[in-house]
Amino acid sequence: MASHTPLPGPEPIARLGEQFLAHLAVERSLSHNTVSSYRRDLAKYFSHLQARGIALIGDVGPEDVASFAECLDGMARASVARSMTAVRSFHAFVFEEGSAGANPAADVRPPKIPSRR
Repeated sequence: MASHTPLPGPEPIARLGEQFLAHLAVERSLSHNTVSSYRRDLAKYFSHLQARGIALIGDVGPEDVASFAECLDGMARASVARSMTAVRSFHAFVFEEGSAGANPAADVRPPKIPSRR
């Protein structure tokens, strides 16, 4: 596997991100391209959290997840949907692994992508 740039953001959150990406690659056998896309999406998200002064995963609330979605305004809907899927999957993983007491992304939905006709 090619080397990659470490995830930005607060170290404890970035470490959880690396664990999540390893889970995707090893346990879920997702493709390298998919994991790379998730890495880019999480890098943006973690930078967003850092800019908001969030250092611990337990400090992330639904409003932080929603504000990240708002920051993606102007991107293609499919890109926003993928980014939010990465964020929602990350928080679900962290919650299921017991590293967070709640999943702040559980009720934050990606935008609906209109069907092609």
